[in-house]
Amino acid sequence: MAEENLNTEANNNVINKTIRILPNKESWRYIQEGNVFKTCLNMKENVEYKFSKKIDTHQMKNSEWGAITYLASSQYGKIPAKNASGIYDSGVYHSYIADGNYKLNIKQSTTGNITGIYDMNGGAWEYVAAYWDNSSESLEKFGSKEIFPNNKLNRKYEKYFDKYEAGELEKTKGLQIWNMANTEGNTQLYKIAKDRVELMKNIKGDAMYEAINEWSYYGRYANTYVTTNPDGSKTEYKEFEFEHWFKPIENSAGELISSGDNILGQYGRCLYNDDFTLIGTYLSPFEPRGGTWEENTASGIFACCGYSGYANNNTRI
Repeated sequence: MAEENLNTEANNNVINKTIRILPNKESWRYIQEGNVFKTCLNMKENVEYKFSKKIDTHQMKNSEWGAITYLASSQYGKIPAKNASGIYDSGVYHSYIADGNYKLNIKQSTTGNITGIYDMNGGAWEYVAAYWDNSSESLEKFGSKEIFPNNKLNRKYEKYFDKYEAGELEKTKGLQIWNMANTEGNTQLYKIAKDRVELMKNIKGDAMYEAINEWSYYGRYANTYVTTNPDGSKTEYKEFEFEHWFKPIENSAGELISSGDNILGQYGRCLYNDDFTLIGTYLSPFEPRGGTWEENTASGIFACCGYSGYANNNTRI
């Protein structure tokens, strides 16, 4: 950006800075979903760009991200190389570093040369204009009251967003289920995830359905603790904590163990092309793409993640 980039929420969660594309610089992070959308929309009014009055700038939609992903995956493009480990350099996390020179850093391009699109995996999650229509309180809170009044998209912005329908269970009982810290709550979250996968079967072009599965969901896992009672005896109990993703356990026969407490202690990535894929549940209605530096080889152009839309270090404009 043209202005100072301190990468703090107080400094960066604003809409009055200028978007720039510069090599080997810190990306604009600590900005929430709604402010990303507004900043991109306002680009057409920024005299610095010298845009024609006919131009209609907007935040990249999920379907537009998908179009680039398919092209990169075809014989006409190249899937950007992955980073085997997190690289930290001069206070900036990068997917790859080549002296800050885009001409040398072509492995990061979607065409394998300087004509492609750079930086589509690793670094930080990219907020795209896509959401689950589930009435989550996160829509208005982090997508802004102007864009999502009463947690519903303002009709004048409909053309700029990809909307994903949510199932009845998620719409009516999503928050209640999310707050259930027990096996039953986890089972219900799994049902919501399965509903989402079914709903996405008819959605083409966003490069998500090929990557996700019914285990790509936020949930809770149970840790087992032992406490010592006043009489000296010991009691084992379970405490449910948040975890970001699950992966089913297999038994010795290679069959999935998919019920009860057996699925709660094991979590991992649900991957396609080794990419991190997560569709979230009720409080995670937005779908950023690409992955972060810390996911290493799990970051990729197919990567997706359910997110509340809040401003933080791992998401960017």
